[in-house]
Amino acid sequence: MSKNKLIHLLLGLLLTLSLIPVTNSTHASIPNNNVFSCSDSEATLISNSVVGTGIDGKAIYVGYQQVSANNQNPIVARFDNGEQVWCRTDYETGGDDGRATVLFWNGTDDGLYIGFTATGTQGSSDTDYRRFTTNGWLKSYTDGSPGGGGGAKVGMILRVDPATGAGIEGTFVTAVLSSGKTNSLTIDSINLQENQLSVSARSWYSPRNADKTAMTCTGSSPFNYSLTLSTDLSTVLSASADNCVGNDVELSEQIYLPLVR
Repeated sequence: MSKNKLIHLLLGLLLTLSLIPVTNSTHASIPNNNVFSCSDSEATLISNSVVGTGIDGKAIYVGYQQVSANNQNPIVARFDNGEQVWCRTDYETGGDDGRATVLFWNGTDDGLYIGFTATGTQGSSDTDYRRFTTNGWLKSYTDGSPGGGGGAKVGMILRVDPATGAGIEGTFVTAVLSSGKTNSLTIDSINLQENQLSVSARSWYSPRNADKTAMTCTGSSPFNYSLTLSTDLSTVLSASADNCVGNDVELSEQIYLPLVR
């Protein structure tokens, strides 16, 4: 084989390997390059593959800052035609580890929703998500968990004002252990359609019913979990999970009704 053919073969192999997605069998893989700062340009965020969404030249990006050796805080920024409109780092500034990981925006004034992570609450509610979730379906990290916390990584969804980045209203989204403690949940996607918010997530044992109680599931975690919420995030209209029994019906693969997307 000639030297040139060998070089082309190696380059093709490297390109193929670079396109193979890296996944984590236990929890969602959150890219390390979602770290950014308010001083970064939009070109930098794009080159670093920071999670974002855009419409008509307007774009919003989500990620986190490493503020200490053991603490991350969320960061969200908006750019219009490459110029920064706002950048917010004040959603969660306490001792909890928080990140902004997913988002949905349809370009309207009331259609921006962002998914965050939380591992608990520490200190005053003025420095964490609780100030946004007073009317939410789950008002705190331990709401619906009579056994208390435990440090598991869970989700929080926040409706955000796209003009300023200010948080408006939100809800925690968590699972529950058989002990009654809060358990892990990862938000994978958010979609607003027909005045309802559809959420796809992975829940560790057990996903919650709409009334916050635990489903009964068979098989191993995580379970694919779907929620439909009111747009103000105060009410879950429906909840389903693969291979789980809910309040009234077994939500198995055979009778599972997918959310409208």
